[in-house]
Amino acid sequence: MQASLVFGNWSLGVFVENKFFILDTLYSFSFADTFLFCIFIPLITKLMNLHLTESQRGQIKRLHRGCKQRRFADKLKAILLLDKGFSCIEVGQILLLDDDTVRAYRKTYTEQGVEALLSDNHKGKASLLSAEQLAIVEKHLTDNVYMDSKGIIDWVTSQFGVVYSNSGINDLLKRLGFVYKKPVLTPCKANVEKQQEFVKQYQELKEHLEQDDQIYFMDGVHPPSIIPLQGMGG
Repeated sequence: MQASLVFGNWSLGVFVENKFFILDTLYSFSFADTFLFCIFIPLITKLMNLHLTESQRGQIKRLHRGCKQRRFADKLKAILLLDKGFSCIEVGQILLLDDDTVRAYRKTYTEQGVEALLSDNHKGKASLLSAEQLAIVEKHLTDNVYMDSKGIIDWVTSQFGVVYSNSGINDLLKRLGFVYKKPVLTPCKANVEKQQEFVKQYQELKEHLEQDDQIYFMDGVHPPSIIPLQGMGG
């Protein structure tokens, strides 16, 4: 954060991050006025700094690791750099962004939380859950596995009284860095050794077939009764 006091013939102003603010218009300033303004500058600097907790910092880093869209990743990096003490101008130079854009990211984060940084400004809307609630959801999903989104919707509703649609919860999970993996069916109580033995025998059988030999496969389910085919008689 960069700030400096500027005296003029008719006014007193302050530069904060290359932005000039007129503090007052006077003909002269007393020593007391100057002293108060010298206190005022560090106060502005302190108020405009961004300080994250360890939990907030960890959440942003996890979201950044799972973020695939560059514009959203830049927003998260900007917040982390501001937390390290860089000014908006310095963050803009590092990320090749306008410093006013960095200030907009900071304002969005402080007023709406990290989820707002992962929404399109033209399509996004305010989060249904607070930053603290999102952190709880993230931890719960890290510790528990759900087969589909319906179970997650029910859990969120029971915990916070907020009802998400299927598309809404899917968007939320994507912003939090979670992905859906389709469950794979596996045979119940399958004997791996017998399966491998069968495959070996089957390969040997195929290799020793005569020219007129054929292999047939049958379904293991037997019909309860024999039903005559249409036109084949009773």
